[in-house]
Amino acid sequence: GYLGSGAQLAVLDLIGNTVLQYLPLPIGSQPSGTAIWNSQVYIPTNGCSSVMEVFDTRSNSFIGTMSLSTDATAIAIDPETGHGYVSGVTQIGCVPPPSSLPQVFDANTNAVIGNIDAPFGSSSVAISGTRAYILESGLVDIVDISSNRVLTRIPVDMNAGRVAATPSFIYVLSGAANAVYVISVDTNDLVATLTFQDPIDLFFFF
Repeated sequence: GYLGSGAQLAVLDLIGNTVLQYLPLPIGSQPSGTAIWNSQVYIPTNGCSSVMEVFDTRSNSFIGTMSLSTDATAIAIDPETGHGYVSGVTQIGCVPPPSSLPQVFDANTNAVIGNIDAPFGSSSVAISGTRAYILESGLVDIVDISSNRVLTRIPVDMNAGRVAATPSFIYVLSGAANAVYVISVDTNDLVATLTFQDPIDLFFFF
């Protein structure tokens, strides 16, 4: 397993539940998540000069860096196409200020290839099937992965901070409301509200 920690990448033994080693990030700091595609780990960092570090699990070494124009907040990669999405915000005090547009990269070539029309900043991103789900301020943007076009926007809690998705449902977490909202993929309607005490993140494995 791999976990961004401080200005390091922690390599984990998932069988023994131990940390095998800490590897310093070559350029960036403040990791905002990790994502794995094939044998590569992608670690976006946040700050005025955000970058994406690329780590190769076969050689146990960093093999590249991509410049990001947004202050990264989260990452997700489509396992079928290798198209990845980095949500992000702008940051006051940076010169020039980072863009608030989520960025798209291609894990096949390790290059940034575009951005998504989500101008209000985004805090989280998830992928399921042929869709990416980007959480803006008060909106979930549904993005077609093949074209990177926003198909529709679903209004959600303004305080929502995380999104996850399965083939049937979108899950939107609001720590302020102590709730996870469940939205149908078929109808884009709210179908349930799950109550939790101080939820902070979402993850689904299936």
